[in-house]
Amino acid sequence: MRKFILFLLLIAFNFSYSQVDRSLPESGPAPKINFSKPYMKVLSNGLTLMVVENHKLPRVSVSLIIDNPPILEKGLSGISTLTGSLMGLGNKYQGKDSFNEEIDFMGASMSFSSQSGYASCLSRHFPRTFEMFSNAALNPLFQEEEFLNEKEKLITNIENNQKSVTAVARKVERVHAYGKNHPNGEFSTKESVESIQLNDIEEFYSSYFKPNNAYLVIIGDVSLELSEDLASKYFGKWKSDKRLKKIFGENSINDFKPVSNKEGMKVNIVDMPNSANSEISFQNIVKLKMSDEDYHAAVLTNKILGGGPENRLEQQIREVKSFAYYSRSSIGDNKYTGTRFRATTTTKPSVTDSAIYEIASEIKKIQTELVSEDELSRVKSKFFGEFVLAMQSPSTLANYALQIQSENLSDTYFEEYLTNINNVTPEKVMDVANKYFDLENGQFIVTGKGSEILDQLDQLIIDGAPIPLQFLSIDGEQVETPNYDAPSGISKKDVLDNYIKAIGGMENVRNVGAVSMLAESEVQGMKLQQLSISAKPNKTMLETMMMGNTLLKIVFDGENGSMTQQGNTMEMPESMLESARNSTLPFEELGWYDNENVKITSLYEEEGRDFYVLELSNSNGDAASSIFYDVETGLKYKKTEKAQMPDGSEFLSEAFYLDYKPVEGISFPHTLRIPFGATSLEFNVVNITLNPEVADSFIIQND
Repeated sequence: MRKFILFLLLIAFNFSYSQVDRSLPESGPAPKINFSKPYMKVLSNGLTLMVVENHKLPRVSVSLIIDNPPILEKGLSGISTLTGSLMGLGNKYQGKDSFNEEIDFMGASMSFSSQSGYASCLSRHFPRTFEMFSNAALNPLFQEEEFLNEKEKLITNIENNQKSVTAVARKVERVHAYGKNHPNGEFSTKESVESIQLNDIEEFYSSYFKPNNAYLVIIGDVSLELSEDLASKYFGKWKSDKRLKKIFGENSINDFKPVSNKEGMKVNIVDMPNSANSEISFQNIVKLKMSDEDYHAAVLTNKILGGGPENRLEQQIREVKSFAYYSRSSIGDNKYTGTRFRATTTTKPSVTDSAIYEIASEIKKIQTELVSEDELSRVKSKFFGEFVLAMQSPSTLANYALQIQSENLSDTYFEEYLTNINNVTPEKVMDVANKYFDLENGQFIVTGKGSEILDQLDQLIIDGAPIPLQFLSIDGEQVETPNYDAPSGISKKDVLDNYIKAIGGMENVRNVGAVSMLAESEVQGMKLQQLSISAKPNKTMLETMMMGNTLLKIVFDGENGSMTQQGNTMEMPESMLESARNSTLPFEELGWYDNENVKITSLYEEEGRDFYVLELSNSNGDAASSIFYDVETGLKYKKTEKAQMPDGSEFLSEAFYLDYKPVEGISFPHTLRIPFGATSLEFNVVNITLNPEVADSFIIQND
């Protein structure tokens, strides 16, 4: 795999040292901010209208934000997602197809969630776009057919996310911080989505989509007069509801317990055997609002620790230790409930414990050592620049005005923002670091391959004390520590024997000298074909085609290989050559009996089924791939293999072997499923030929 290297060109200026004053300038006063306040008007129904005129470009956008407190979905988790996905799919005045066609014709865009909406268009189309936006928001047409389609999409997404390391990591982190009975800790399941009915959607919408706490923000090339007229005409009759307050707060249907930090630091492992890396997150609960006295200092302190490029975490974990490609931290604020401080990174499994130690060390350092005036001044200066640059955007001005209203801030809050940042001292940085970064009670959540990280994390010591460890399920529940020892009473030979027997027996398998297989899939409505030919002892050809054109062709003649992509041919990379030369085809398992790099490692459970795991290592002894065999049937179920991105980062590819059917006495999988993030590519085998004529199939192409 090619690696891209970026070269920085350094230009030297030959001025003598005596001619240049190289001392750092003293930190001056914060820049003065002239905050142009948007026009604001509260309609009779409680809806707040904000208008920011900007005539530089002939475009207008409108945002609708409903600032309700957090909503508990309970047994109907997923209902807000479904409600938002149905809004915009037609309304009582216009069907979905007509609606979408008109939006496309105008070059406009429109989107909704259960508590917000957004539209953007050319200024000449704004009146009509605004009318359609209001119809979609206030008169949605919830239809059974669309409801069932969106429901199926959501369930599919949930099932795919169960395999996504990143999605599982984020979910478990939220669950562990807030608990499942908190709005921020709830998550959708297949069962909760299946239980949602269309009338639940209608009731959810009618209960929570109200103007009481809503803001309508119009930005762009539009007059104040037109904005007022449109808002009054299309949103003025939107009825507020006095009952809205009663469904929030203590003893209401949305009542939830305040969150607090766990007692004592702990490392929590979420075992994801398909992970090539370890997703690491340190987190603790913070109670912080924008109106709090500590807010500006907390924001600046996080900026120093990990709030952007060149932060302390990044410098130590990436630049000094080379453990990861990035490391960040963030601190949230919320007027309704506690939120989180987080410090995160993604590392190779072999340095998981070291990365955790460095995160803890950097947090400890900012809590116990005063930040230098030099570092503090540099971070402030960068902060000032980013803030002033953001102020040039009309959307920033509108957002700040919205925050003044929704967060109950003073009218001069953003005019004084940089002054408050500039007033933060090294002592204040240390103070808020100790107040909001809770090392004593914070939790490390590590999502990765448990078998590769358990031993090192079980011996982790921070500040001279061992750190307790526990395992969590992919739903955030505590589970027993898995046993990663090789299963007793079963050997590698037994697993291979069971597999060969399951597919047809050793005699039948040895009589096959070559196999040709044609499989088909569909990508965005276009047919994708894959032809593979493999022959003894290790020759192979793989050709991927779409609409009659070859996208990729890989050939290995037993000693050398080539790759052809869109007419360009190159030699097969050395890493692929090593793997190809050591393979035994057309049935790779036949060569594993005497291969010392193949070992049985564990018994693995997935979706209620048990699998024996064989691990194949490369010449360096590093695990390269894992193959899973069903304990009950003996058949190969899936293969995971480490691969490398162009930037050098690793990921774990998966392939599932399904739907075994016999061909001339030997069973072959007739479905190959390859997951890609939240979706998957599925190939269906349409033809398998045993012992075909393959003499011309393995000719190496030269560019």
